[in-house]
Amino acid sequence: MSALTLVPDPPAEHPETTGADDAPVRGWLATTVAQLRAHRERGAATAEYAVTIIAAVGLAGLLVTILASSDVRTMLLKIVKQALTI
Repeated sequence: MSALTLVPDPPAEHPETTGADDAPVRGWLATTVAQLRAHRERGAATAEYAVTIIAAVGLAGLLVTILASSDVRTMLLKIVKQALTI
């Protein structure tokens, strides 16, 4: 494999003519394509986690805002008092 890329070096017995046996080249090409396909999904999980965390923080902020309002606080206090008196 090349030092700076994910693409492996081509086989040493690379045929230069069209009539030669190209099995080593096909094998190298298949390996290269498989490695590139695997590599393109590498950061997808990290991006999904980031989007999920951002959504969770937004929802938490919304809940804090809702629960901090006096109407909701009064309603929740009323529910708790009712539950404790039974």
